[in-house]
Amino acid sequence: MSRVVNDDIQRSICQLALDGHSLRSIALQVGVSRADVTRVVDEAGVARRAGPQRIDPERRAAIQMLAREASPSELCREFGIGRECARRIAAEVGIRRRPGQPVLYQVRHDAFSGALTPSALYFLGLLCADGCLASTRYSKLVMLQQSGDAMAQVEKFRAFLGAEHPIKEIPNSNGKPCARLNVTSAQLFHDLAGLGLHPRKTWRDDEIAQQAATSWAFWLGMLDGDGWIGFLRHGAPRVTFTGTRRLMTQLKSHLAAHGIELTPGVAYRRQDGTPLLWHVIGTGRTARRIVQLMYEAVPSDLPLERKRRRALSAMEWRTDSERS
Repeated sequence: MSRVVNDDIQRSICQLALDGHSLRSIALQVGVSRADVTRVVDEAGVARRAGPQRIDPERRAAIQMLAREASPSELCREFGIGRECARRIAAEVGIRRRPGQPVLYQVRHDAFSGALTPSALYFLGLLCADGCLASTRYSKLVMLQQSGDAMAQVEKFRAFLGAEHPIKEIPNSNGKPCARLNVTSAQLFHDLAGLGLHPRKTWRDDEIAQQAATSWAFWLGMLDGDGWIGFLRHGAPRVTFTGTRRLMTQLKSHLAAHGIELTPGVAYRRQDGTPLLWHVIGTGRTARRIVQLMYEAVPSDLPLERKRRRALSAMEWRTDSERS
């Protein structure tokens, strides 16, 4: 900083020091170097602030609220606190950024907080199937990736979050185009983790939260991600869910609560022969009932269009005795 320290600036520095601001905070607010602030304060005989700065609860809450949208430097100027103090208070609610890193995009951080809506439960299921969480030193990341006609679901997810983050088109391992959305939000990360979604979830046999496991909207999201709706040779519908052993056990319990008895089986095994993923399969009238219950639970424009068309055909299917 190369600003000339005139009399007016010296008076401002002294007043801020008397108000309890740190030397770093004064330097940022006034626009001079920390060395200049130290010199002016010492020459004026103003006592420096001793020990860590104390922030009252109301002011701390205001800082944490603004920290979701402002950089540490902006917090320093707004509240007259030091940069390290700003980062520490923001970190108390899970917000960590590189020094001076600005917020580029807005997002609805509380999308998965409290009682979840059918749309939130659907996207939780989709994330459980095709999304993931990732953590770095400075940020918490939520990611959803889809390929083919399912790329439309990524745009729907972005709209649900009220996010401004860009959707990137990248090739998958087979060279086919994929749509990927990366959203940085500590609150989304921790809320989803609290609901049972974890980094490297394929390799963890965890349960999902009870409010999701008992929701048809959640299982529809799982179906759109890792499930399948098809038809047997004689035209009867078939619905298949895929997931970890505990997750499929939760689905079994949910189905049993509605009078539907199905047993999970092994879908994929590791190279050493141990089970990796399990599936639950329903056919005929059982599949028709499951599909009907799921699609009645969410807005009609939310599910994957290709599977929604198959679901309509499944719901229209009738046995020979029902047709006669």
